[in-house]
Amino acid sequence: MKKILSIDGGGIKGAFPAAFLAELEEQLGEPIVSYFDLIVGTSTGGIIALGLGMGFSAKEITTFYEKYGPNIFQPKNQGIMAKVARKVTTGYSDMLFDTKYDAKALKVALYGLFGDRIIGDSQVRLVIPSFNIQSGTVRIYKTRHHPRFELDWKKSVVEAALATAAAPLYFQTFRTESGVPLIDGGVYANNPVGLAAVEAIGVLKWQPEELRILSLGCTEEPLDINLEKEHLGAADWKQGLIEVFMRSQSSSSYGIATLLADNHIHNNVYKINPTTPPKLYSLDGVNRIGLLKALADETARYEIAELRKRGFFAERAEPFIPIPLQS
Repeated sequence: MKKILSIDGGGIKGAFPAAFLAELEEQLGEPIVSYFDLIVGTSTGGIIALGLGMGFSAKEITTFYEKYGPNIFQPKNQGIMAKVARKVTTGYSDMLFDTKYDAKALKVALYGLFGDRIIGDSQVRLVIPSFNIQSGTVRIYKTRHHPRFELDWKKSVVEAALATAAAPLYFQTFRTESGVPLIDGGVYANNPVGLAAVEAIGVLKWQPEELRILSLGCTEEPLDINLEKEHLGAADWKQGLIEVFMRSQSSSSYGIATLLADNHIHNNVYKINPTTPPKLYSLDGVNRIGLLKALADETARYEIAELRKRGFFAERAEPFIPIPLQS
Protein backbone atom coordinates (compact mmCIF):
# COMPACT_ATOMS: atom_id res chain seq x y z
CA MET A 1 0.00 0.00 0.00
CA LYS A 2 1.18 3.51 -0.90
CA LYS A 3 -0.27 6.41 1.06
CA ILE A 4 -0.30 10.02 -0.10
CA LEU A 5 -1.02 13.21 1.80
CA SER A 6 -2.11 16.31 -0.13
CA ILE A 7 -2.47 19.68 1.63
CA ASP A 8 -4.22 22.70 0.11
CA GLY A 9 -3.14 26.33 0.19
CA GLY A 10 -4.95 28.80 2.40
CA GLY A 11 -2.65 31.28 4.15
CA ILE A 12 -2.99 31.36 7.93
CA LYS A 13 -5.86 28.88 7.56
CA GLY A 14 -3.06 26.32 7.22
CA ALA A 15 -3.34 26.21 11.01
CA PHE A 16 -6.33 23.90 10.44
CA PRO A 17 -4.55 21.04 8.57
CA ALA A 18 -1.46 21.48 10.79
CA ALA A 19 -3.53 21.19 13.97
CA PHE A 20 -5.60 18.37 12.46
CA LEU A 21 -2.44 16.35 11.82
CA ALA A 22 -1.18 17.25 15.30
CA GLU A 23 -4.31 15.73 16.84
CA LEU A 24 -3.84 12.59 14.74
CA GLU A 25 -0.26 12.35 16.01
CA GLU A 26 -1.53 12.70 19.56
CA GLN A 27 -3.94 9.82 19.09
CA LEU A 28 -1.50 7.64 17.15
CA GLY A 29 1.42 8.30 19.49
CA GLU A 30 3.93 8.76 16.65
CA PRO A 31 4.82 11.17 13.81
CA ILE A 32 2.21 11.36 11.06
CA VAL A 33 4.96 11.46 8.43
CA SER A 34 5.85 7.84 9.21
CA TYR A 35 2.56 6.74 7.61
CA PHE A 36 2.92 8.47 4.24
CA ASP A 37 5.03 7.66 1.18
CA LEU A 38 4.46 10.99 -0.60
CA ILE A 39 3.42 14.42 0.66
CA VAL A 40 2.31 17.18 -1.72
CA GLY A 41 1.54 20.69 -0.52
CA THR A 42 0.78 24.09 -2.03
CA SER A 43 1.52 27.46 -0.42
CA THR A 44 0.77 27.12 3.31
CA GLY A 45 0.27 23.41 2.62
CA GLY A 46 3.73 23.37 1.08
CA ILE A 47 5.20 24.81 4.26
CA ILE A 48 3.47 22.08 6.28
CA ALA A 49 4.68 19.40 3.85
CA LEU A 50 8.26 20.68 4.06
CA GLY A 51 8.05 20.80 7.85
CA LEU A 52 6.86 17.21 8.05
CA GLY A 53 9.57 16.15 5.62
CA MET A 54 12.23 17.79 7.77
CA GLY A 55 11.12 15.80 10.78
CA PHE A 56 9.08 18.39 12.65
CA SER A 57 5.98 17.17 14.41
CA ALA A 58 2.64 18.57 13.32
CA LYS A 59 2.37 20.15 16.76
CA GLU A 60 5.63 22.03 16.19
CA ILE A 61 4.33 23.25 12.83
CA THR A 62 1.09 24.40 14.45
CA THR A 63 3.17 26.33 16.97
CA PHE A 64 4.97 27.96 14.03
CA TYR A 65 1.64 29.42 12.87
CA GLU A 66 0.82 30.66 16.36
CA LYS A 67 4.26 32.15 16.98
CA TYR A 68 5.01 33.75 13.63
CA GLY A 69 1.58 34.23 12.03
CA PRO A 70 0.79 37.62 13.62
CA ASN A 71 4.15 39.03 12.53
CA ILE A 72 3.99 37.56 9.01
CA PHE A 73 0.56 39.08 8.44
CA GLN A 74 1.41 42.47 9.91
CA PRO A 75 0.38 45.16 7.39
CA LYS A 76 3.22 47.26 6.05
CA ASN A 77 3.84 50.47 7.97
CA GLN A 78 3.03 53.10 5.37
CA GLY A 79 2.66 56.65 6.66
CA ILE A 80 -0.69 58.29 6.13
CA MET A 81 0.89 61.37 4.55
CA ALA A 82 2.74 59.20 2.03
CA LYS A 83 -0.53 57.53 1.09
CA VAL A 84 -2.27 60.87 0.66
CA ALA A 85 0.60 62.25 -1.43
CA ARG A 86 0.60 59.20 -3.70
CA LYS A 87 -3.16 59.43 -4.22
CA VAL A 88 -3.07 63.19 -4.90
CA THR A 89 -0.26 62.96 -7.45
CA THR A 90 -1.31 59.75 -9.21
CA GLY A 91 -4.97 59.32 -8.47
CA TYR A 92 -4.35 55.84 -7.09
CA SER A 93 -3.95 54.36 -3.64
CA ASP A 94 -0.66 52.81 -2.46
CA MET A 95 -2.37 49.42 -2.33
CA LEU A 96 -2.32 49.37 -6.12
CA PHE A 97 1.46 49.69 -6.13
CA ASP A 98 2.49 47.38 -3.33
CA THR A 99 1.78 44.07 -1.67
CA LYS A 100 -0.24 43.86 1.50
CA TYR A 101 2.50 42.19 3.55
CA ASP A 102 6.30 42.11 3.55
CA ALA A 103 7.77 38.75 2.57
CA LYS A 104 10.82 39.53 4.72
CA ALA A 105 8.84 38.60 7.84
CA LEU A 106 7.91 35.27 6.25
CA LYS A 107 11.54 34.68 5.27
CA VAL A 108 12.77 35.34 8.81
CA ALA A 109 10.14 32.97 10.22
CA LEU A 110 11.03 30.22 7.75
CA TYR A 111 14.74 30.52 8.52
CA GLY A 112 13.85 30.30 12.18
CA LEU A 113 12.12 26.99 11.51
CA PHE A 114 14.23 25.40 8.78
CA GLY A 115 17.64 27.03 9.02
CA ASP A 116 19.95 25.84 6.24
CA ARG A 117 18.22 22.51 5.59
CA ILE A 118 17.92 21.40 1.97
CA ILE A 119 15.16 19.44 0.26
CA GLY A 120 17.48 16.46 0.13
CA ASP A 121 17.20 16.22 3.93
CA SER A 122 13.56 15.17 3.70
CA GLN A 123 12.42 11.93 5.32
CA VAL A 124 9.64 11.51 2.74
CA ARG A 125 9.02 12.16 -0.95
CA LEU A 126 7.93 15.76 -1.46
CA VAL A 127 6.25 17.68 -4.28
CA ILE A 128 5.97 21.46 -3.78
CA PRO A 129 4.50 23.55 -6.66
CA SER A 130 5.15 27.17 -7.61
CA PHE A 131 4.73 29.13 -10.85
CA ASN A 132 7.33 30.88 -13.04
CA ILE A 133 5.77 34.18 -14.19
CA GLN A 134 8.58 34.86 -16.64
CA SER A 135 8.13 31.71 -18.70
CA GLY A 136 4.48 31.15 -17.81
CA THR A 137 5.25 27.58 -16.75
CA VAL A 138 4.89 25.56 -13.59
CA ARG A 139 7.90 25.09 -11.30
CA ILE A 140 7.76 22.13 -8.96
CA TYR A 141 10.30 21.38 -6.23
CA LYS A 142 10.79 17.65 -5.67
CA THR A 143 12.90 15.31 -3.62
CA ARG A 144 15.12 12.88 -5.49
CA HIS A 145 12.54 10.12 -5.83
CA HIS A 146 13.09 9.57 -9.55
CA PRO A 147 16.30 9.36 -11.64
CA ARG A 148 15.27 12.48 -13.61
CA PHE A 149 15.24 14.70 -10.52
CA GLU A 150 18.89 15.72 -10.22
CA LEU A 151 18.81 19.34 -8.99
CA ASP A 152 15.97 20.17 -6.62
CA TRP A 153 17.32 18.12 -3.73
CA LYS A 154 20.17 20.64 -3.45
CA LYS A 155 17.80 23.61 -3.06
CA SER A 156 17.11 25.09 0.34
CA VAL A 157 13.85 24.34 2.08
CA VAL A 158 13.39 28.08 2.66
CA GLU A 159 13.58 28.72 -1.11
CA ALA A 160 10.88 26.15 -1.85
CA ALA A 161 8.69 27.51 0.96
CA LEU A 162 9.04 31.15 -0.14
CA ALA A 163 8.35 30.24 -3.76
CA THR A 164 5.21 28.19 -3.11
CA ALA A 165 3.84 30.78 -0.65
CA ALA A 166 4.47 33.97 -2.67
CA ALA A 167 0.76 34.74 -3.04
CA PRO A 168 0.09 37.62 -5.48
CA LEU A 169 -1.16 40.80 -3.77
CA TYR A 170 -0.14 39.42 -0.37
CA PHE A 171 3.63 38.92 -0.76
CA GLN A 172 6.33 40.00 -3.20
CA THR A 173 7.31 37.71 -6.04
CA PHE A 174 10.07 35.36 -4.90
CA ARG A 175 13.26 35.41 -6.97
CA THR A 176 15.77 32.59 -6.93
CA GLU A 177 19.52 33.26 -6.73
CA SER A 178 19.60 33.28 -10.54
CA GLY A 179 16.68 35.74 -10.68
CA VAL A 180 13.85 33.41 -11.71
CA PRO A 181 10.55 35.03 -10.59
CA LEU A 182 8.27 32.55 -8.82
CA ILE A 183 4.85 32.95 -7.26
CA ASP A 184 2.41 30.89 -5.21
CA GLY A 185 1.68 27.44 -6.61
CA GLY A 186 -1.93 28.12 -5.70
CA VAL A 187 -2.46 30.01 -8.97
CA TYR A 188 -2.76 26.63 -10.68
CA ALA A 189 -2.77 23.97 -7.95
CA ASN A 190 -4.20 25.39 -4.74
CA ASN A 191 -5.66 21.93 -4.21
CA PRO A 192 -2.72 19.75 -5.32
CA VAL A 193 -4.40 16.35 -5.00
CA GLY A 194 -4.53 15.95 -8.80
CA LEU A 195 -0.82 16.76 -8.96
CA ALA A 196 -0.25 14.15 -6.24
CA ALA A 197 -2.10 11.47 -8.22
CA VAL A 198 -0.16 12.31 -11.39
CA GLU A 199 3.14 12.05 -9.48
CA ALA A 200 2.18 8.73 -7.90
CA ILE A 201 0.80 7.03 -11.00
CA GLY A 202 2.54 8.83 -13.86
CA VAL A 203 6.03 9.30 -12.38
CA LEU A 204 6.42 6.71 -9.62
CA LYS A 205 4.31 4.11 -11.49
CA TRP A 206 2.37 3.15 -8.40
CA GLN A 207 -0.78 1.21 -9.21
CA PRO A 208 -4.23 2.68 -8.42
CA GLU A 209 -5.30 -0.35 -6.42
CA GLU A 210 -2.42 0.14 -3.96
CA LEU A 211 -3.08 3.84 -3.34
CA ARG A 212 -4.67 5.64 -0.41
CA ILE A 213 -4.89 9.43 -0.92
CA LEU A 214 -5.83 11.85 1.86
CA SER A 215 -6.61 15.41 0.73
CA LEU A 216 -6.69 18.08 3.46
CA GLY A 217 -8.24 21.48 2.85
CA CYS A 218 -8.00 24.69 4.87
CA THR A 219 -11.79 25.03 5.33
CA GLU A 220 -14.23 26.55 2.85
CA GLU A 221 -17.40 28.59 3.02
CA PRO A 222 -20.48 28.90 0.79
CA LEU A 223 -19.94 31.02 -2.31
CA ASP A 224 -21.24 34.56 -1.88
CA ILE A 225 -22.85 35.02 -5.30
CA ASN A 226 -26.37 36.28 -6.01
CA LEU A 227 -27.85 33.47 -8.09
CA GLU A 228 -31.28 35.10 -8.27
CA LYS A 229 -30.07 37.62 -10.84
CA GLU A 230 -30.08 36.56 -14.47
CA HIS A 231 -27.13 38.74 -15.42
CA LEU A 232 -24.20 39.07 -13.02
CA GLY A 233 -22.00 42.14 -13.40
CA ALA A 234 -18.75 43.29 -11.79
CA ALA A 235 -20.53 44.58 -8.70
CA ASP A 236 -22.22 41.21 -8.20
CA TRP A 237 -19.02 39.22 -8.45
CA LYS A 238 -16.98 41.45 -6.14
CA GLN A 239 -14.20 39.21 -4.81
CA GLY A 240 -16.23 36.10 -5.60
CA LEU A 241 -14.67 35.66 -9.02
CA ILE A 242 -11.29 34.65 -7.58
CA GLU A 243 -13.05 32.22 -5.27
CA VAL A 244 -14.88 30.69 -8.24
CA PHE A 245 -11.54 30.16 -10.01
CA MET A 246 -10.11 28.50 -6.89
CA ARG A 247 -13.16 26.29 -6.41
CA SER A 248 -13.14 25.20 -10.04
CA GLN A 249 -9.45 24.31 -9.82
CA SER A 250 -10.04 22.35 -6.65
CA SER A 251 -12.96 20.46 -8.15
CA SER A 252 -10.97 19.71 -11.30
CA SER A 253 -7.95 18.56 -9.26
CA TYR A 254 -10.09 16.26 -7.13
CA GLY A 255 -11.73 14.89 -10.27
CA ILE A 256 -8.34 14.13 -11.83
CA ALA A 257 -7.22 12.33 -8.68
CA THR A 258 -10.36 10.21 -8.42
CA LEU A 259 -10.19 9.33 -12.12
CA LEU A 260 -6.51 8.36 -12.13
CA ALA A 261 -6.80 6.43 -8.86
CA ASP A 262 -9.90 4.54 -10.03
CA ASN A 263 -11.71 5.83 -6.98
CA HIS A 264 -15.02 4.48 -8.28
CA ILE A 265 -13.55 1.00 -7.90
CA HIS A 266 -11.19 1.30 -4.92
CA ASN A 267 -12.77 4.14 -2.89
CA ASN A 268 -9.21 5.30 -2.19
CA VAL A 269 -9.38 9.12 -2.33
CA TYR A 270 -10.69 10.91 0.75
CA LYS A 271 -11.17 14.66 1.21
CA ILE A 272 -11.44 16.48 4.54
CA ASN A 273 -12.35 20.15 4.26
CA PRO A 274 -14.99 21.47 6.69
CA THR A 275 -17.51 24.04 5.51
CA THR A 276 -17.56 27.01 7.87
CA PRO A 277 -19.80 30.08 8.34
CA PRO A 278 -19.26 32.93 5.85
CA LYS A 279 -16.49 35.45 6.63
CA LEU A 280 -15.34 33.59 9.75
CA TYR A 281 -11.87 32.74 8.40
CA SER A 282 -9.61 34.48 5.90
CA LEU A 283 -6.14 33.98 4.41
CA ASP A 284 -4.68 36.53 6.82
CA GLY A 285 -7.08 36.25 9.76
CA VAL A 286 -4.53 35.56 12.50
CA ASN A 287 -7.08 36.33 15.20
CA ARG A 288 -8.88 33.09 14.33
CA ILE A 289 -5.98 30.65 14.82
CA GLY A 290 -7.45 29.46 18.12
CA LEU A 291 -10.79 28.70 16.47
CA LEU A 292 -9.05 26.87 13.63
CA LYS A 293 -7.23 24.69 16.17
CA ALA A 294 -10.48 23.92 17.96
CA LEU A 295 -12.15 23.00 14.67
CA ALA A 296 -9.18 20.78 13.78
CA ASP A 297 -9.32 19.01 17.13
CA GLU A 298 -13.01 18.21 16.78
CA THR A 299 -12.65 17.18 13.13
CA ALA A 300 -9.74 14.84 13.87
CA ARG A 301 -11.60 13.13 16.70
CA TYR A 302 -14.48 12.48 14.33
CA GLU A 303 -12.42 11.50 11.27
CA ILE A 304 -9.74 9.24 12.73
CA ALA A 305 -12.07 6.21 12.78
CA GLU A 306 -12.80 6.68 9.06
CA LEU A 307 -9.10 7.08 8.29
CA ARG A 308 -8.33 3.88 10.18
CA LYS A 309 -11.06 2.04 8.29
CA ARG A 310 -9.60 3.20 5.00
CA GLY A 311 -6.19 1.81 5.94
CA PHE A 312 -4.18 5.01 6.35
CA PHE A 313 -2.75 3.83 9.68
CA ALA A 314 -2.72 0.08 9.09
CA GLU A 315 1.06 0.08 8.60
CA ARG A 316 3.96 2.51 8.49
CA ALA A 317 5.36 3.59 5.16
CA GLU A 318 8.63 2.09 4.03
CA PRO A 319 11.62 4.37 4.73
CA PHE A 320 12.29 6.80 1.90
CA ILE A 321 15.64 6.23 0.23
CA PRO A 322 16.52 8.85 -2.40
CA ILE A 323 17.54 7.60 -5.83
CA PRO A 324 21.38 7.51 -6.07
CA LEU A 325 22.96 10.00 -8.43
CA GLN A 326 24.22 8.60 -11.74
CA SER A 327 28.00 8.56 -11.90
